[in-house]
Amino acid sequence: MDSIGTEWIDRVWIVVFWAIAAAMSAVAALSDWLVELQSRYPQLLSPQTLFGLVGTGLAVWRWWEGREANLYRRFERMIERDEAELVKARSDLLDVVNRPGPGLLIRPPVFAERPLRQVLSRRKWHPSSFARVGQATDRRLESAIRTCDRKVSAHLDRLGFFRQQIGSARIIQGAIAAVRAARSHEEHKQQRLDQEALDHFRAVLALPGHQEDVAALELVAHQLALLDGASQSTIDAYLAVIQVLEGQQPSPRRNLILARAKRCLGVLRYPTAPGSAQGLLSDAINLLTEFGPPRDRDFLELADTVHLDGIARLRLNMIVMGPQQLSLAQGHYRDLIRSVRARRHGLFRWMSREKRFSGHRVAELQARAEHGLAQVNHLIALNNKRQTLLIKSLRRGNGVPRQNRRRRHSP
Repeated sequence: MDSIGTEWIDRVWIVVFWAIAAAMSAVAALSDWLVELQSRYPQLLSPQTLFGLVGTGLAVWRWWEGREANLYRRFERMIERDEAELVKARSDLLDVVNRPGPGLLIRPPVFAERPLRQVLSRRKWHPSSFARVGQATDRRLESAIRTCDRKVSAHLDRLGFFRQQIGSARIIQGAIAAVRAARSHEEHKQQRLDQEALDHFRAVLALPGHQEDVAALELVAHQLALLDGASQSTIDAYLAVIQVLEGQQPSPRRNLILARAKRCLGVLRYPTAPGSAQGLLSDAINLLTEFGPPRDRDFLELADTVHLDGIARLRLNMIVMGPQQLSLAQGHYRDLIRSVRARRHGLFRWMSREKRFSGHRVAELQARAEHGLAQVNHLIALNNKRQTLLIKSLRRGNGVPRQNRRRRHSP
């Protein structure tokens, strides 16, 4: 019976000795291989190489531990640990205050004074025990509260900055999806990408504190207008932009966005409510010119708005103000084209002064201005020849006639 009981011990020792012998043989083989490698390549295992490998390994380890994700993960763990300790200390202190008695020990808070720690650690309390530490503890607690308030304020600012970064990334994602949709030639792919862009823009509004993000609201409205311009949701989106901006102080940037929103809303209301559309366009013109004549792309916004205002006035049978607005738009387009052409001659000097490359945007600005000028020239010529036909066509909702019907059928 004893031999059977000790047999398994002998087997274990055999396995242990075999493992030790295998490890020693492996170490010996590795040592021989390193010696042979050192003899073949003397510089490979030199002290400089070893120190370099150790330094590289330490650098990689410090990079891994110092990554932003690891830092915030470790910070979260520290906060959770400290919060658990603080909650336990508060609960213990509350138990002692509610049910005081000898022999009841608590874990004092981390900011407690040393005399207070001694008092709290006593098994027998007396009211005079707190007389010496009352004032010092009050001062220390007030200082701790002020420090914590500053930490909370800094944390909230940091949190707002991170949410701003998330919102910017979402807007860029939506812009990329919108560009891909515009370049796609498949209808179902365009719809999918347009909806994806709309989802990205709406995700910005879902962030805490970003419910009135003007950039996101405007992009959502434009994307809805692209998907379904006649829907009530599109009109509500532009009204939301207008409501948010009207509560802000006037500024060139605020006026530009507000004027653009009113112009787009006026375009949507033009087919059914031309009077309301003309009022929105007039408001947009006043906003764009409140801080003086705009420049460059903002000037194109003004020219387009005046152009649309002239069309709306003609539809409302304003036979004097309508042509005047068209002539004013014509002058704006010509001034813009003249300015862009003069700039393109000194394009590189202008880019050096502005510290940005935007030559392609200058070319696009000129192309849009020339297209707008061609349209307004056609309208002015048609109004001078057949004003009645033009107004009737606008009232029927047929748009602007391209040419005379008699000339269309002429040989």
